[in-house]
Amino acid sequence: MPVLNVISHSHLERFDHIWMPVWAESNYVLESYIKPGINRYLFFDHNGDYGSLELIPYDFNNTPINSEFPFNHFLELKNKKVIEIEKLAIKKEARGSMRRLLELFTFLTVNAVEKQHDYYIALLNPDLYKTMVWRFKIPIRRLVLMGYEDLMYYPVIIDIEAVKNSKFGQRMLSNMSKLHAVTT
Repeated sequence: MPVLNVISHSHLERFDHIWMPVWAESNYVLESYIKPGINRYLFFDHNGDYGSLELIPYDFNNTPINSEFPFNHFLELKNKKVIEIEKLAIKKEARGSMRRLLELFTFLTVNAVEKQHDYYIALLNPDLYKTMVWRFKIPIRRLVLMGYEDLMYYPVIIDIEAVKNSKFGQRMLSNMSKLHAVTT
């Protein structure tokens, strides 16, 4: 699974070329933040770039995502290592491949375990949410609060411990162990 950490201006242009059309297609607000600790990733294969992912450290008391949905009402996130999943996108012409989605989800799982995150939070596209839950069986908790029922996306919490203990997580961690055994 080739993944590029976005560290240069040319990488950022490639990254923006993926997520911006996907956001525009879904009528999401195009926003980007410069904040310490943000990590951006570009996914590619022999056909070129196909996916983007941004991981943002979550500040329980002061973070822009809380203006979209009040994640800070969920006290289990307080004083935990929480990462916001943002700009998770796959180019329209590359969406037919479940393998590409699996690579993104695998990366998220391995990244969370290696960096010892407690939770991911996200505002997910409803179709992506359904694929993660029904197709890949990733344990995700959809959040619902009064006054936020009509959102165009699903607010979710992903408990990393639950993912590690799921069949999906066990398979991903087993593959990670095999990979580490081969490289050491």
